[in-house]
Amino acid sequence: MQFLLNREGNISVFRVGILFGVLGIIGIGIGFLAFTLEVTNRQQPYNVVLYPNASELDRVQGGNTSQTVRYIVSGVTAEDVAAFYQAELDKHLGQNPSTVGRQLCVRTPPVGNYQEYQPGNALLPYHFDCTFDNTFLSNVQMTKIRIHPGVRDDANNINFEGSVIISYDQRWSRP
Repeated sequence: MQFLLNREGNISVFRVGILFGVLGIIGIGIGFLAFTLEVTNRQQPYNVVLYPNASELDRVQGGNTSQTVRYIVSGVTAEDVAAFYQAELDKHLGQNPSTVGRQLCVRTPPVGNYQEYQPGNALLPYHFDCTFDNTFLSNVQMTKIRIHPGVRDDANNINFEGSVIISYDQRWSRP
C-alpha cells in the first residue's frame, strides 16, 4: 500500500494510474490468451461421446477441415441410440426436457418410413439427426450425427439388418 502514497503521505494519482495501467495490460493479455485458446480448440473435430459398444465401420477424410466416420452397433434400436444422443445434446446445451425451444434429435420422416423404402433396396427407412454445434464467432466446430437402422442392399450383397449405423459428419475451422 505504501507504493500508492506520495512523499506527503497522500494517494498518488500517478502511481494509482500506473497500477491500473499494469492491471489493464495483464487483463488484455489474459483475454488475448483465452481468445487464442478458444480459436485453437476449434481447429479439430468436436468429439461427441460414442454410443457404448459401437465400433468404427469406416472413415472418410474431407481435407483438413472435415471427416465422416461411421460406426455400427448391434442389439439396440435406432430409437435407443437417438435417446442416448438426445441426452448428450441436452448436456452439451445445458437443457432438459422442459426447456422452452429445446433442440432435439429430429426423426425424418416423423412417423413411419420413407415411401421409397423397400427391404433390400439399400434406401433408409428413416433416420435421426442430432447436431452438436460448438461454433465460436466464425470458428466452426460442428458434429452432425445421423442415426438409422441398418439396411440390406440386395444388389451389392450387403446386409446391415439388425444393426444401427451412427454417422459422425464433422466440420471444423482451418488450422
